[in-house]
Amino acid sequence: MQISPASQGNFSALTSNPSRRADGSQADAPLLYSNQEWLNTEAGKALAARRQENDADLAAAYDTQARQAEMTQQMNMEADTVFRRGDQILAVLYKDGSVYWHDNAGVNISQLSEANRYLSQNEYRMAMRQSLIQAFGANAVSTSYGLHQKAPTQGDLMAEERSYYARIGGR
Repeated sequence: MQISPASQGNFSALTSNPSRRADGSQADAPLLYSNQEWLNTEAGKALAARRQENDADLAAAYDTQARQAEMTQQMNMEADTVFRRGDQILAVLYKDGSVYWHDNAGVNISQLSEANRYLSQNEYRMAMRQSLIQAFGANAVSTSYGLHQKAPTQGDLMAEERSYYARIGGR
């Protein structure tokens, strides 16, 4: 199929007079806009607003996914050593060196952590384990897991703790 030259519009004529229709009549509003002119129209403003909403929704979805991935990683963190008094978890030293403890554990873990902060990760974990064992003394039983030994995860320990507090009716 061939398009006849008579049916083809003259683009230069359209750009010089953006309100002129192909049949030669004039439109009430321009038919051809520059990008900036179109963005200043109601349709352009509405599209810009929708685009901002979409960008915000995408950012929120990405943020939510990132937080979920971070939470999953955190819940899968394995314990290095768990300190218990009976069935109650007093403190947990994780394989990444982070420490979880109860305020009522009776040990200033922040001070212990500060004293060992300049050590390598492995040295820090070993020093913290020994410091906590000494600090708790006979008041707690420690269970240590090797680096390559399967250990309870943070999620497992949180479930154990919820079960403990449900049994004693506290917290």
